[in-house]
Amino acid sequence: TDDYFVAGRKMHWFPLALSIWASLTSANSMLGGPAYGYSQDLQYVPMALVSILGALFAVYLVLPLLYPLRLTTAYTYLEMRYSLAVRTVGSALFMLLRGGWLASVIYAPSLALSGVIPLPSIDKALGPVAEYCGIDGSTAFWILIVGLGATIYTVLGGLKAVIWTDVAQFFVFVIGIVSIWFLLLSE
Repeated sequence: TDDYFVAGRKMHWFPLALSIWASLTSANSMLGGPAYGYSQDLQYVPMALVSILGALFAVYLVLPLLYPLRLTTAYTYLEMRYSLAVRTVGSALFMLLRGGWLASVIYAPSLALSGVIPLPSIDKALGPVAEYCGIDGSTAFWILIVGLGATIYTVLGGLKAVIWTDVAQFFVFVIGIVSIWFLLLSE
């Protein structure tokens, strides 16, 4: 369980840092961030600075206090410090929050994929289901593929698989951002 849930506590800090950044910078951020920045005249920048300060606070003040406890989750600490009821409520609130977030994180790239790779035969086959959900069949197909793909590699590889996939995602994000930046500058 230690290998599966906390990668054996043997991962180097650099892939962990890239993984955390890639996990927090989802497809929603990459697809919606530029549009939001454009429409709101870069009012998003102060929030990015606050998140950097929050990360520094967590790394330099919170982690040194929690790391020696060798916890698997922050919810274990809630139970140690308070009670099982507090742990349960904290876990439930986190799952509700992340469930909604995960739905949008899977939906955004699936919508983009269905726009880039439309599948007319899938649209027909999944028509009734997709119509019930208010989307087209291609989007429903890509939601299934993206969701199952992430679930499979997570279940099979544990946290190490997630970290190394996030590292690859980090470089895809950075290459994409740099490419778009140079494309915009060339225009």
